[in-house]
Amino acid sequence: MAHEGEDHGAPAQAAPTDVGRAPRAAAATATATATATATETFALLAVGERDGLTLYLDDVATNAPVDGARLEVQGDGWTAGAARVEAGVYQVASDRLASPGSHPLTVVVQTDDSADLMTLTLEVPDGVTAPRRAAEATSRNARVVWGASGAVVLAGAGLVAVRRRSRRLRQEGESR
Repeated sequence: MAHEGEDHGAPAQAAPTDVGRAPRAAAATATATATATATETFALLAVGERDGLTLYLDDVATNAPVDGARLEVQGDGWTAGAARVEAGVYQVASDRLASPGSHPLTVVVQTDDSADLMTLTLEVPDGVTAPRRAAEATSRNARVVWGASGAVVLAGAGLVAVRRRSRRLRQEGESR
């Protein structure tokens, strides 16, 4: 029994009240490049990632993920179909959204019983591409280090071979 002056751990966490949206909200806060839009039929959360766009599509009335939809994303001079990842989650592979700035997008959503046209703007801040550039530079630096290490090992092996040969030649010369 707890009484004053004793610590029995942290209080229990309250369960989330909007369980259907919890994964979507977590995805939105995981990156600085997320935006949402809604129509009378659909709610869409678009999350910009290094290699493209992840789209979370929900039914507005029930907040249930919309499975089996066909999504087409149109940007400035490009169009791409979205591939289904799981119920209500679709992905578009495109490096066009990695550059900083505003990316106005139109998403065409089609299901068996409805269709909708949704517009949104994905804002990519300058700092979001910096980790990508840093990772690429780190990868490039690692290749240089491995290449230089290989060259040093080969040079060392060559030096050992030359010294052994010269030592053997000296020994042969002394024994004659």
